[in-house]
Amino acid sequence: MKWDVKSGISFNKYKINYFKQLKKKKISEDRIELDFRVKEQESIELVSKCINPNSTSKDNNLSTGIAIGLVQSGKTSSMELVSNIARDNGFQLIIVMSGLVGTLTKQTQERLYQTMNGIQWKRIYIPGHKDEALDVGRTLDEMRNAFNTWNDEIYNEQEKRTVVVVTMKNIPRLKKLQKILKKLSEENILDNVPTLIIDDECDHASLNTRRRSSEDENDVDSNEEDDLDAIKEFAIWDKENYDIDDFLDTHGLQEIELLNLNNFQSISDIPSNTNLRILNASSATHSRIKQLRKILPNSSYIGYTATPYANLLINTWSNLSPNFCQVLTPGAEYNGSDFFFKEHEDKYILPIYNQDLVELETGIMTPSLHLALRIFILGVAQGIYNKDHESNSARSMFIHTASQVHFETGGYLSHEYIVDLINEEIEKLKKSCKDIRNSGNQDDGFYDKEFGEAYKNILKTNEVGSIISLDNNHHEVIEKALNFIEVIPFNASSSQGRRSIPIINWYDEGYARILIGGHGLDRGYTVEGLTVSYLFRRTSSNLDTSLQRARFFGYHSKYLNLLRIFIPEPSNDFFKSAAKTEKYLREHLKKYLDEGNKLTQWPRIFIANSNADFNLTSSRKIDFNILRDPKLLQNAFDEKQHLVSSEGLLKNQILYNDLIAESEPLININSPRDYLGNAYMKHRLVRTKTMADIKDYFTDEERFSDNGAFVFGLINHFIDETYTSEQLSQEPCTIILMNDKHPTGRPFYRTPNIHNNNISIQSNRSGQPYDKDGYVHHDYLMDLNYEGKNFANQTPTLQIYNFEIRNANLDGDIANISNVPYFYFYAPTKWFRNMTFHIGDERI
Repeated sequence: MKWDVKSGISFNKYKINYFKQLKKKKISEDRIELDFRVKEQESIELVSKCINPNSTSKDNNLSTGIAIGLVQSGKTSSMELVSNIARDNGFQLIIVMSGLVGTLTKQTQERLYQTMNGIQWKRIYIPGHKDEALDVGRTLDEMRNAFNTWNDEIYNEQEKRTVVVVTMKNIPRLKKLQKILKKLSEENILDNVPTLIIDDECDHASLNTRRRSSEDENDVDSNEEDDLDAIKEFAIWDKENYDIDDFLDTHGLQEIELLNLNNFQSISDIPSNTNLRILNASSATHSRIKQLRKILPNSSYIGYTATPYANLLINTWSNLSPNFCQVLTPGAEYNGSDFFFKEHEDKYILPIYNQDLVELETGIMTPSLHLALRIFILGVAQGIYNKDHESNSARSMFIHTASQVHFETGGYLSHEYIVDLINEEIEKLKKSCKDIRNSGNQDDGFYDKEFGEAYKNILKTNEVGSIISLDNNHHEVIEKALNFIEVIPFNASSSQGRRSIPIINWYDEGYARILIGGHGLDRGYTVEGLTVSYLFRRTSSNLDTSLQRARFFGYHSKYLNLLRIFIPEPSNDFFKSAAKTEKYLREHLKKYLDEGNKLTQWPRIFIANSNADFNLTSSRKIDFNILRDPKLLQNAFDEKQHLVSSEGLLKNQILYNDLIAESEPLININSPRDYLGNAYMKHRLVRTKTMADIKDYFTDEERFSDNGAFVFGLINHFIDETYTSEQLSQEPCTIILMNDKHPTGRPFYRTPNIHNNNISIQSNRSGQPYDKDGYVHHDYLMDLNYEGKNFANQTPTLQIYNFEIRNANLDGDIANISNVPYFYFYAPTKWFRNMTFHIGDERI
C-alpha cells in the first residue's frame, strides 16, 4: 500500500547538484526542469511503494520492486534521487549493489558519493582484494552511531544520518557485508532499521542461474569458515513442537514459497519431521542476496535494469520476483532502439557485409572498418576545429569484437590483433599527412582518396559548410585528430594474468579514444562522447544480452549529426525486432499498472518481429514455459464476460440489440456452402461495420473481464500495426451474430466452471443440425477449398454469442443472468506474418 512521501534536505541538495552538473554541459534550464520533474515524480512513486519506514506495524515489512529503464538512459541518476528521498523519509540504511566489475563499482561509488554527502550520510564502501582491508569493528561502531541519531531526541531532522553501503555483487564482498549485518542482527539492531536495497543491473548475477544441484558446483565456496557462510537448502520441521509461522520466519520464507519448493498443496499436507527444501539449488550470488534479505526483516528491494525479461519470468512467489514496478521515462533527448532502428535507420545505420566478416577473420582491413575509422577521424577533427578539445570534452569510438583477448585464442578477431590493426592504420595515415605537410606541396588527392567516402556519408546529416571540408584549409585539424586519438584495449590482461577494465578519466585528460574489447564494452559501461560504433561481434541468442551491448544508445544532442553505427545485417534485423519488443513491453506494462492492476498478475506476453530468432533471456534464469505459437492469439475470446460490471453488461446488451437491428440472414453472404440455407442455421450477418468500429469495441475495457480486456487490448495492438487510421475507417469487418436459441426455442445456456469461473465457448462445434457449420468465419464460409478451418487467413471476423448463464455465483444458489453477449474474434494469419510472440506460462 502506498504512503505519502515528503521531500526534505537531501532531496533539495540533490536537485541543486543535478541542475549544476547539467548546466555545465550547456543543457537548457527548461529541458533540465522538464526532465527533473518527471524523474522526481517517478522517484517519489517508487519510494511510496516501498515499506513505510515510519510505520509501527510489523505486517508487510518486506517488499520487492523493479525499476525498468532503457540502456544508457540515466538509471543511476534515478538511484541517486530515490536514495536521497528515502533518507528524507526515514530509511536509515541504504545498500547499493553494483555489478560484477570492480572498476564500474568504483565509478558507481564515486558518482553516488557526489550526491550523498554532508552530515546526513555515513558512507561505507565494501572493498575488494586490491583495496585497503575492511575494519569490521570500526565499521560496526560507525553504523551503530549513525543509527542512534534516529532514536535520540537531541538530533534534528538534518542531523539524522543514513548509512549508505556500496558493494560489488561478487561473493567475497557480499560475505563481508553479510558478516557486518549479521553482527548487528545479533544485537537486535536491524529489526528497527528501515532498509532500502538497490540492486543495479538486477537481471545480471542476482537471479538464480543454478537450476539443479549438480550445476555450477563451484559457484559456492567450499572452504567456509563459519556457520554464517553455509548455504542450507533443507531443514526439518517438527510439526508437533514448532509452529509453522516460526519455521517460516526462521528461514525467511513465505508459505506459498515453501509449498512450491516442496510440491505440497497446503501446510496441512506436510508430514511432521519432513526434511523440507527451504532454498532452491541456487547460484552463489543469488543465495547471498536472499540471505541478506533474511537478515534485514524491515526492508524493501528495488532492482534496476533496462532488460527486465528474466526478472519478469521467474516464479511470482520467488524472493526476488517484483510485486511492484516503475517504468522509468528517459530524458527528452534520449536516443534508443526506437530512434535508431525505426525512425532514423537510413541516417545512422551502416552495414557490415558478410564479405567484411570473412575478410576480418583473415586479418584484412575491410571496407566497412576503413570507412568507420575515417568517419570517426573526421568527427574528431570537427571537434578540434570547434575547440571542443580545449574544454575537457570527449569523443569516442568503440569496436566490439570477439571475447578473446589474445591472438593465440582469438586469432584475427582478438582484441590484441584489432588493436594492432587500428594502430597500424592510424600510424600510416599520420605518416602520409606529415609527409604531405613537410613536402610543401599541395595535396595530390590523398585526402579525397582517404576521406572522400567518409565525408560524403557525414553530409547525410550535415549541411555543406556546417562542417570542415577536405580542402587544404582543414588538413591541419585532420592531422591533429590522428595525433589526439588513443587506442585502448578492454579486457586486457594485467601482469598478474587477471583481466581488468582500464579506468578512463574522460574529462580530466585526453580527448579522442578508440575502445576495443568484448565483455568490457557490454553491460553497465558508459562510453562518453561516443560517435562511431562498430559491432562485428554477432548478436547473442538472448535479447537482454544483445541489448546491453548497445552502448550507442543514450544522449547525443551535441554530436548526433556525427554518430554512425556499423552492424551486420542480421544484427540490424535483430535490433529492429528488439525495438518492437522493448516498446511494447514498456507501453503495455505501464498502462496495465497505471490502471491499478497488480504486477504479479500481468500476463507475460512479449511481441517481436516474426523473423526474430532469439530468446528473451537465458533459459537458466526463467521459471515460465515460453510459448511462441501465434495461433494462441489468433482466436481471441473472453470466457469470463459474465463477470463484467452491470454497466459493462448493459453496454454489451445494447450493442447486441443494435447489431441485431442492422443484421440480415447469414445466407445473404452468398457463400458457396449451400447448407447455410438450412432452417436450423439462424446466425445473422452484419456488413455495415469497419475495423474502426471493432477497435472501439475492443478499447472499451468495461465490456470485458480483466483477462478479456488484456486479450482484446492485445488484438488492438495488431490492428494498429496492420492498418493506418484512414484504412481503419474504410476496412470492413464481418460480424456474425451467432444463433442463441435451441430448436425447441429455449435460450442456449452455459454454466461457469466451478474451478476457474470460465464458460465454454466452442466456435468450431459441429454435428447437430443447428450447429452443422462448425467454422463460422468469413474465409471459411466463402471458400469451399479453405484449409484453415478454425483459423482465418485474410479477413477478420467478429462472432458475438448470446448466452444465458446459470448458477453464475457458483455457490449453489440459482442466480441466472440472461442475455450475456460474448465476443469471439478471428484475427487473420496475415496480421502475424511480420511479428511473433513470446508468451510466459508460469510453471506451478
